[in-house]
Amino acid sequence: MNIYLEITLWVELFLFVLLVLCSPLNLLESYWALMNVARVRDTPGQGMTKTAGIIGMYLLLRGYIFDFLVNMFWMTLLLCELPKEWIVTARLNRHAAGAGWRHDRCDWLQVQILKWYDTKHPDGIHR
Repeated sequence: MNIYLEITLWVELFLFVLLVLCSPLNLLESYWALMNVARVRDTPGQGMTKTAGIIGMYLLLRGYIFDFLVNMFWMTLLLCELPKEWIVTARLNRHAAGAGWRHDRCDWLQVQILKWYDTKHPDGIHR
């Protein structure tokens, strides 16, 4: 009995839509994991092993892919403008320096989601 998995254009389209729909949660998951890796790396007297560093690099690359997807799709919908930057952080910083409703939305994201996990900036401003 032979079972073949036929990958059609519809299957590829479904998988791409699923990737885009799940990308904000995957980006947040990668961010949390990377902040934990940074916390372990910066802990005095411990440091990271080579294996942990390799896993951290995988998380970083994965995070940049999701960062790009979220910036191009979700942040474009949220802020009603085409992106001028490649990643979400640069876009948040640009709007955080300004004023208006885009500033308010970016500030909400920084305070409600990013502030509590950012290990590098205790003031909660994600840079």
